[in-house]
Amino acid sequence: MIDSIMDILKNETRLLHNQTEGNDFQKSLFSGSLPKEQFIEYLAQMYLIHKALEDALSELRKNNPIVASVIADHQYQQTYLQDDLATAQVKVDELKPLPATKNLIHHIEHLKSEQPIALLGCEYVLFGSKHGAKLLSKQLQQYGLGMEGAPNYFDPYGDKFAGYWQDFKAKMNAAQFSPTEQEDAIKGAKEMFSGLSKVFDDLILFIYI
Repeated sequence: MIDSIMDILKNETRLLHNQTEGNDFQKSLFSGSLPKEQFIEYLAQMYLIHKALEDALSELRKNNPIVASVIADHQYQQTYLQDDLATAQVKVDELKPLPATKNLIHHIEHLKSEQPIALLGCEYVLFGSKHGAKLLSKQLQQYGLGMEGAPNYFDPYGDKFAGYWQDFKAKMNAAQFSPTEQEDAIKGAKEMFSGLSKVFDDLILFIYI
């Protein structure tokens, strides 16, 4: 039996997924021990990353049938991040990327033109992160951001996420990837995990800069 692309992505990225989750910054994030300034900077960097990826995917949807078949508007997260940052009185047009964020954004731009299907691997990572993110929605309340029960970056969908994720999986598995495109998707997912780990490393240092 041939594994589906989603099964392959899960198996191929398992180690990087675990390493990213085990990053010291992520441990502090989940424990709720981050200083508020660092937490807000995390939201800022994630906004910049999501915007870069989602803008690229929106452009690709116009001419790439596979991307158009997989990506839906409800997967996009930048609006939720913008709202969370607005609560913290942060304007998204004034954000500055940390070095690792800047590198990741440049890489996304490169993939858009050279290996567009790799961006579906990137989206697999970011959209899939909603599985555990729901547990972090209480952090917004801890830092005085957002309102209990209101959509936010960590819990934008409520009970709808399971259905959205199944829909994404079904569309990815139904897509007619060539062998090269499948490898590109796997590479994109791996590079997104690695890129995020570097962003988290920069965020650990942010408060000292």
